[in-house]
Amino acid sequence: MRATTTRAPQRGDVVEVVLLDGQEDPTGNPLQAQLRASKRCSIYWDVIESCGIDALVLTTTHDDDGPEQAGFVIYPLASVREIRVLRRPRRK
Repeated sequence: MRATTTRAPQRGDVVEVVLLDGQEDPTGNPLQAQLRASKRCSIYWDVIESCGIDALVLTTTHDDDGPEQAGFVIYPLASVREIRVLRRPRRK
């Protein structure tokens, strides 16, 4: 299932991302197993291909002093349930 978005994110937007992740319960009933959803707020960077799959790249800082960015987190796009733009910075 594709991630839903409220509007197309652009590099530098502050976004809230809902991710699906594995979960372990050593005493739980496997008939009731479900993935865990968690929310992350970060700065949108790009969607790229990594290891043959689409991946979402986020950063926690936005550096205006050059084209490179320091620090990132990358998630398989298949694990992204929703991307919501919270704040769009002024574009120059």
